[in-house]
Amino acid sequence: MKRTRRSATRSISTAAHYDENGYEDEGDCSGEINVPKWQDYISEETRTQWDKLHDGNVAVQLRLNMFDPALFANWHYQYTVSWLYKVCDSYLTLEYGSDLDTASFKPMWRDIKFDELFLLEDLSNSMKFAADGDYYDNHIGDEEDIDEADTEPLSVKIRLRLLRTLSNNKSLQLRDWDVVMSHHLATEETSSFDNMSLIEQFEMIYQVIKLIEVRNMTFKNCLSNNLSLFEFHEYVVDEQNSIIALPNVGVLVWKKLTEQNEKCKLIVPIKLNNCTISYQDDDKDTRELVHIDYANDIDRYLNSFKIEFSTITSNWESFLEKFSAEPDLVNFEELIPIYAEHQLYIRRILLQREKEKSMAQLLTRRKRSSRLVAKEEETRRKQLENAWYEKLDSRELFLKDRNKLVAKQMKKYKDYIWNQLWLKFEQDLKVLKLTRRNDDGSPNGATSGSDVRPTNVANGNSNGNSNGNNIGTVVANGSDLLTALDLDVISNGPRYTESVIMGPKPTSKPQSEPGQEQEPIPDTELADSHQILELPAELLISDEELEELANFGISTSLEAADKCQWIFQDPSEPLVPAITIASLEDEEANMDRFQSPIVCCDKCLRWQRWESDQTPQLVELRTCDTQNYSNLNGDVNGNPLPAAQKDYGLVQLNNLGSRRSVRAHSSAQAISADPRYLRPTDKRKPLGEVKVFICSRCLAKEEHRLRELFLPELKKSRAEIKRRSEERERKVKLKEQKKKLALEQQAQAEAHAQARAIAIQQQALQQQQQALQQRALQPPQPQPQPQPQQHPHPQQQQSLQHTLSEPSHLNVHQK
Repeated sequence: MKRTRRSATRSISTAAHYDENGYEDEGDCSGEINVPKWQDYISEETRTQWDKLHDGNVAVQLRLNMFDPALFANWHYQYTVSWLYKVCDSYLTLEYGSDLDTASFKPMWRDIKFDELFLLEDLSNSMKFAADGDYYDNHIGDEEDIDEADTEPLSVKIRLRLLRTLSNNKSLQLRDWDVVMSHHLATEETSSFDNMSLIEQFEMIYQVIKLIEVRNMTFKNCLSNNLSLFEFHEYVVDEQNSIIALPNVGVLVWKKLTEQNEKCKLIVPIKLNNCTISYQDDDKDTRELVHIDYANDIDRYLNSFKIEFSTITSNWESFLEKFSAEPDLVNFEELIPIYAEHQLYIRRILLQREKEKSMAQLLTRRKRSSRLVAKEEETRRKQLENAWYEKLDSRELFLKDRNKLVAKQMKKYKDYIWNQLWLKFEQDLKVLKLTRRNDDGSPNGATSGSDVRPTNVANGNSNGNSNGNNIGTVVANGSDLLTALDLDVISNGPRYTESVIMGPKPTSKPQSEPGQEQEPIPDTELADSHQILELPAELLISDEELEELANFGISTSLEAADKCQWIFQDPSEPLVPAITIASLEDEEANMDRFQSPIVCCDKCLRWQRWESDQTPQLVELRTCDTQNYSNLNGDVNGNPLPAAQKDYGLVQLNNLGSRRSVRAHSSAQAISADPRYLRPTDKRKPLGEVKVFICSRCLAKEEHRLRELFLPELKKSRAEIKRRSEERERKVKLKEQKKKLALEQQAQAEAHAQARAIAIQQQALQQQQQALQQRALQPPQPQPQPQPQQHPHPQQQQSLQHTLSEPSHLNVHQK
């Protein structure tokens, strides 16, 4: 906005007086007045808006009634306010961004809307409700991210942002303020910020701001990119004095530079090259360079000066009085339009807030239509019902996925345990056979059964009579399928009777009476343990939800809400019962048991220490499980690595941010059950990102069940061996019978062939004899010249007769 000046500055004889609205008081006109009015320095449009919107009563009431005037004369307060004007969303940053003509500029804390008037209103409200304790109890102790809520107090937002910026930790809360400040400012931890006066509080905030300016890189980047934003309007009076105009409305500060030690002089070379001296040795022809450091001299010289700040004017009224008294003190022509437009900007925001507040009160108090109320309730009921069913579907899907992953992992472990049982049984059986090879009672035809080892174990109970304490003791039940060696191995086999899952050794034993042995506490289910499902926080069902559903008439199948608790039972402490943690107080009472990371069994849903399940057998079992993964999880040679903590959802409880600060904040009063208490389940990684963890208790139970099934499965394997042997014998007998029958059929075929050949020969002889007889009965006829006939050799004739007299042998080939 263009700023014009209507009249020139003239000399003054008496100071003008201004009322609370900034207008000149015309009641006292005894002296000559030659001072120009401040309205002459603003435009006509600004003056018109000033007459419509300006209302200085709010600011005057705040300063005179609620706060000590020494607060506004304090340099730390004025610097803090001016610094907040430059880093928050304020009138100053708005004007700075509009002058740049670019949309890339954003304040460092652009989510905080700041003005000194807003801050004073918030501080006055806090002073009103400080006696009741409602204001800070509802805002400062909140665990939620309050910097995103528009309804939170401005002072709370600023303090929280200062705390997180100084420590570079976005997870800190206001309850950690005293602990963090005692570390950075070297103050006593017992001194509470809430118990300080406003002047002391702003002095501490001033120190925090100075640390942020030195350490925080975000602020340094903002400062380097917007250097002109952080420069003050400074008017030089002389070499040692100057006047600074702050962005606070009507604030002028006198800056004085004093030299404490006049004897301290600084003499340094002008050029950097003169800070290096070269020494050369005449004998050895060597040269040595010596760099002279003037850093200490420069620091000593700078520390000999001291800068003092004193407030000249602290508000708009005192600024106008100073203007009337000394119009040539600073360039009022430049400052008055800025301060006037700043106040108009704030008044517009206040009027808009007042309208919104009045409208909200009007809507709250007006009588609403019953039809609209019923319609809104029906809409609310439908939304609540849809959200309820979506939550139930999400719960069911989560439980289904978890059960599926647990079942898949348990199948791998069961196969491993089952194979180990058979391997141990066969090794013991082989050793026992070798030791009893020459005994009279050696088994006949007993085999190890390795070729019929069952791979799938049926679920359910069996007729085996094994005991959990002595897992190798069995009874034969009168069955002749098992040999004496089998029963001996199951009862006394050194490898078979040794557990596959070796649990951790006890590390703690409670004291018992003399002469009595402490027995392990039985592993029984705790009361209401079926309601502890270890669900994420967003899937839990609370009593408030059930009550709200009941109010809207929505039926539910759940009888009770979920328990926001978790069970801890460590396998290395078999004599210590399981405990249920429901609040932070219970957790801190047992903090000595949570010094190491804890992990939850996804099958029994109980937490335990990670180091308790690190026996060699369990490490080998979980290492074998990693063989199914890629070689990225192995070493250089591709061998699987042992299971690491990062592969499972481990949680470390005794951290500083959530423990020590909470104890310091609640030391004066006991901690009650907090509905927003974060369980370990809320801190662990989701189940899909980590592997399923099965504790040694569940694995030992599964091994006990498999050992109960081993004897029936062994009988089945022996019965299968017997069945295969009988089937093999039956096939051999059938093959022999078929071979004998084939030989008989071959003999019959040969006899039939011989008889047929004999019949053919006899028929041929008869035909030959008949032909000879017919030839003999015919009369002789003249015959042609007879040809000599070849008569067979006597030996050939004899052989032919022998052939005709004996049957021919045929070669019959049988497949």
